[in-house]
Amino acid sequence: MSFSSETKDELCKIQNKRDCCETAEGYGLLLFSRCFSLFERKTKIENGNVARLMAQYAAACAGVIATVSVRMHVRSKEAYQFSIEGEDQRAQLLTMFGHGDDVNLTINREFIENPCCPSAFLRGVFISCGAVSDPNKDYHLEFVVPHKVLAEDLIALMGELELDFQPSLAERSGSYIVYIKDSTRIEDFLTYIGASNASMELMQIKMYKDAMNNINRKSNFETANMDKTYSASAKQTLAIAIIMDTIGLNSISDDLRKVAELRLENPEMTLKQMSEVLHISRSGVNHRIQRLIAIAEDASGGKKIDELISKEN
Repeated sequence: MSFSSETKDELCKIQNKRDCCETAEGYGLLLFSRCFSLFERKTKIENGNVARLMAQYAAACAGVIATVSVRMHVRSKEAYQFSIEGEDQRAQLLTMFGHGDDVNLTINREFIENPCCPSAFLRGVFISCGAVSDPNKDYHLEFVVPHKVLAEDLIALMGELELDFQPSLAERSGSYIVYIKDSTRIEDFLTYIGASNASMELMQIKMYKDAMNNINRKSNFETANMDKTYSASAKQTLAIAIIMDTIGLNSISDDLRKVAELRLENPEMTLKQMSEVLHISRSGVNHRIQRLIAIAEDASGGKKIDELISKEN
């Protein structure tokens, strides 16, 4: 079962404590279905709990009898068909919620005027036409709305709430998509409509992904530093080898020779580690290494160590 279906199953189990919230949820569920119309329409629903809930609300809120039938979907997957048969039944549904017709549908604020009702209404809207992506793959919550004016009205309502979910609008295949991409706002929205388990799972997955990203960043940083250390060490080792092959280590001062010998014995050591062994500052070690490189370049006829490394590679 998908993350979106699991979220809807969780929402379908919520029992409203107030009659006004019961009506608000039923209104949101039916208004945003494709069957809220004077014309006979059928809509396919993949989640059986959603199909049954829609039928229950049609009967409870408007006294309308809805038909739910099972259809076999592709890949032998069950799907459900929801419809309201009879023009009188469809007209009764619209009249109950204060709609004379289904042209340019808007949200009738009369049914969500109590402070407790918007969350119940939006829960119904999400159950009816919403979807949320698996947070392991993406952060995306959307509503597929059949009418542009209704989609704009939904955006206005969500923007008026204290949390301000900041939804956006897009068009896709003749429908209007109201969507949220920000993971924190998706968490807040799921919590607001009562899907606390889904919100918690999203939050945990997000924390895990953030932790893994931090580990990867740290690992990449350390790897880059190691590469840089080994690259510098290779340059220094080559310079010391040139000195050994030309003028010899005995020809340089004791302080330089100690640095050279330590580098040859420990090519992986950082400058800081070398400074601790030699009991001098890190800048002191770096200064002596730069002197070794300069001596090696003079001994090789003025050729730069970087050029010699490039030729070897």
